[in-house]
Amino acid sequence: MHRFLEPHSLVVEWKGIAVTNWHRPLSFYMTQLLERGMTLRYFDEPAVLQPADPKEAAYNNAPCQLIMEWQNPHWN
Repeated sequence: MHRFLEPHSLVVEWKGIAVTNWHRPLSFYMTQLLERGMTLRYFDEPAVLQPADPKEAAYNNAPCQLIMEWQNPHWN
């Protein structure tokens, strides 16, 4: 993805419907959560363990999904 580290918008159109997608780097989200006092309790980048199709193995070359658990210290 080009411009990955730069926040930007991208208008995508499908079947006559235009939607504005906003890209922000992961550091943007992490900073926002940390500045609000949230605590990161769990983090994982799961791999495709047994790809059904050889093309799916390529997903292990870069993280395609992240799993995070955040805790707000003000909530029980």
